[in-house]
Amino acid sequence: MARDHDNDKSFEPIDAHDRFVDALVRHAMKPLSEKRSEWVDRAMRSITEFQVEPASLRRDRKQRFLSRHWLRFAIAASLLVVMGVLWPDSDRTNSAYATVVRCLEAAKEAGTRHYTITVEIRGPMGGSYKNVLDLYLDGFDRYAVRSPSLGPRPDLWFGRNSDNYWTARPNESQTFIDRRVLQQWLAKREQLEEEWLLLAPILERLSQDYELTLLEDELLPDPTQLDREIPYKRVRGVLRDQSLPIPLQIDVWADGETGVARKFILDWQLGEGQIGVIKRTIELVGEPELPKDWFDIEGH
Repeated sequence: MARDHDNDKSFEPIDAHDRFVDALVRHAMKPLSEKRSEWVDRAMRSITEFQVEPASLRRDRKQRFLSRHWLRFAIAASLLVVMGVLWPDSDRTNSAYATVVRCLEAAKEAGTRHYTITVEIRGPMGGSYKNVLDLYLDGFDRYAVRSPSLGPRPDLWFGRNSDNYWTARPNESQTFIDRRVLQQWLAKREQLEEEWLLLAPILERLSQDYELTLLEDELLPDPTQLDREIPYKRVRGVLRDQSLPIPLQIDVWADGETGVARKFILDWQLGEGQIGVIKRTIELVGEPELPKDWFDIEGH
């Protein structure tokens, strides 16, 4: 039974993270002949304990947690990749978790990537429309997003340059030290949810709040060579607590060799008459060379 972390004032997320890594190391070092299924189950139970941190604590501590403990998480991710290779093919849940963690590890690695984000929205009159954004990433701490204006104003750019968050538009450009201030600014003025635009937060929520299943590999065009197709691993996550106002289902396609996420579909599965975001589709365009100030406010 999972611990009640909401009432346990001594609980610290880093303690759960340490137990998670230690469990993986301890069980991964056992010979495969010693009841492999048992140490897989134990490792997965460690992951489950790590998942149950309340959402309010995750939001407050996430940035500090990522910046201070990325190395230990990378160790855990590497172990999960190895374990994913060693687990039987029939254990698709374990392989699904390994794929998602490998994607998160790849998302943190330095290197510029360009994604398009297609947002499908249902309006109050019953019709729907689409908005297409551009997302540029360099690891997990540098990004820039172009949000097209629906009116006569210039497009909005916002992002992070490792030190500060910023928004850029003529006569409205400003910087923020706190990510939450940026999120509030976007929500009030642009109706944008930054959390559901960036790969690392999406993958974190996918690993923590969703039941994961590994589906059959799927052929997709290679973004670096569109005249050929390559197989991508596909994972589907179904939200455990479906009362939460977040996507009920998330599908991710990942390069089996590099772990780079090729495509996401976030589906809110709105009921009839409900308004808001219906679906977000995030697709990799390429890995462009960008100007040095691309992730700074001065670049836009």
